[in-house]
Amino acid sequence: MEFLVGIYSASLPWMMGRLKPVYLGLTAFLGPDTRLALFGHFLTAGSVLLLPTLLMGASFPVVVRAGSRSSTDRPDAANRLYASNLAGAALGALMSEFLLIRFWGLGKSLILVAITNAIVAALAVVLDRRQLLAATQPEKPEERGEAGTEKSGLVLLVALAGGFLVLFQEIVWTHMVGRFLDNTVYGFALMLFVVIAGLGLGAVIVARNLSKQPAKRLLPWAFLATGTLTMIVIPFWDDARVLAVRYPIWTFVLAIALLGATSLVLAPWRKVLTWVIASFAAVLACVYIYRTFHPVWTVFWFSHGIDFAVCLLFMALPAVLMGTLFPLALEWYLLTARGPSPSVGRVYAANTVGSLAGIVVATFLVLDRFGVERSGRAVGLALFALGLLLLWWITTRRRTVALAIIPAVAWAALEPPWDFSKTHAVLGHAGQPVYAREDLNGGLTTVLRNEDTTRLFTNGLIQAGTDYLVADQVRIALLPVLHVREMDRAKASTTIRK
Repeated sequence: MEFLVGIYSASLPWMMGRLKPVYLGLTAFLGPDTRLALFGHFLTAGSVLLLPTLLMGASFPVVVRAGSRSSTDRPDAANRLYASNLAGAALGALMSEFLLIRFWGLGKSLILVAITNAIVAALAVVLDRRQLLAATQPEKPEERGEAGTEKSGLVLLVALAGGFLVLFQEIVWTHMVGRFLDNTVYGFALMLFVVIAGLGLGAVIVARNLSKQPAKRLLPWAFLATGTLTMIVIPFWDDARVLAVRYPIWTFVLAIALLGATSLVLAPWRKVLTWVIASFAAVLACVYIYRTFHPVWTVFWFSHGIDFAVCLLFMALPAVLMGTLFPLALEWYLLTARGPSPSVGRVYAANTVGSLAGIVVATFLVLDRFGVERSGRAVGLALFALGLLLLWWITTRRRTVALAIIPAVAWAALEPPWDFSKTHAVLGHAGQPVYAREDLNGGLTTVLRNEDTTRLFTNGLIQAGTDYLVADQVRIALLPVLHVREMDRAKASTTIRK
């Protein structure tokens, strides 16, 4: 499977070149910036990525069964492998955008991916042969909970709902980062790294099982904590640009403190202190060397470093809590599933289906109608409500559990809305917001009015105005006319008249 993924990655540029006319024709036929066109783009991308993603998805259950060294998938092995997989995914999300594609380009980066997949496939073959040649000991019967279709079905439903809400929230975070920090591919890479790394840290927490409690009792509290923290953080997202512009040093300090505290919790003291000090010193040395030889590009790295610190402050802890949901559901399922050799495949498939549904529903149905802010509140409230339902199912104090939904609904409904004037004020834009609307692609269009002047902005960047900008816009728009030989075929002049 890894070898086939590598071959597909190497041939991807050729396939994209063949599909480009289809993609552009579909856009022209359905119209740009429409919900139907966006859905057509989704289907086109899905047809291209369906085969490699199927292979990638099938590889995880196979690796878990091999890592368990048993006819039954072990929860501890599954959680450790899941955490390792997420660690590699987070590193790939960050390195691919900031290092590989930036310096090597897309084609060479995909060739490197193909070579890496081939190496992984070869290592898998070698390890498999060694495992077959090694002497095997008789398996010890593993202690499992009471099996039952009702329990296992409930766990599958929880995994489905958890995947739906987590990926829904990831789409919301994508829009938030693009709106308040950076709407380029670099901002998306930073968001993706923080989210995946947080999910991996959550899986590490479950794998270590510090509380020594069964997954059935931990999962409701994990949902409650995730929903609570998600709802608490939502109202403060309009301060993201303020932190990045006015308080960059303090933002760095808080982000480093958060990373240090997380590292101290997740690992032994001596190893953690050694790695933290060594990593921090290495980063400072690299920054100094790079600044010496490339002083201009230092601004690029510094600005995105600030965005990374802000992403850590707003998304790291919720992502860590979200990372505990699937491993706990996975462990619960393996301990309650019926059959001689339960596999992670079913719960993994349920979580994946829920994740896909969350992406589609968020992108095409919810965000365009209700907006990013209200959608984020709804996700936090849904996570909290799901935790209450699970807690209601396992406890006897059901009346107290049911009453807990009241303050959560009150907070989600009464928390203060975003103040978009904060972003404009920190960027030096004078005036009061008189218009704000989100578009289908995650952008925010705002209009500020300052006395007799009105200006139009997109994600905080000025686009037009009724003051001196009018003359500049006319001059810039008329420049193409100077290079037109046949005025009757010049679309620019017709557009200007309109």
